[in-house]
Amino acid sequence: MGVNGISSGRIPVDQNMSRERGSSSQIEALKQKLQQLEREKKGAVKAGDSEKAEKLEKQIQEIKKQIEQLKKQEAKKEKGAKKEETKNPESGNYIDDYA
Repeated sequence: MGVNGISSGRIPVDQNMSRERGSSSQIEALKQKLQQLEREKKGAVKAGDSEKAEKLEKQIQEIKKQIEQLKKQEAKKEKGAKKEETKNPESGNYIDDYA
């Protein structure tokens, strides 16, 4: 828990977790957290608690950054996997330049 009972909003992103759960499930978890924080922020704004709303906005921005980083990592992995297919003659997708 963070200041005034507000959670930090950060979900750990490490290599082991990524292998176990996959980037897409991490992204889903972050999106759910993002929705929760946005609801909390809306409530804080409605209640006139600008300090809490500001803290929540910072957490929202941090989670958005984390989501973008994970999306980039996922795209990089997909690109690497496609590249590997063309290098591996056993994959069935290999093109022989000398044929």
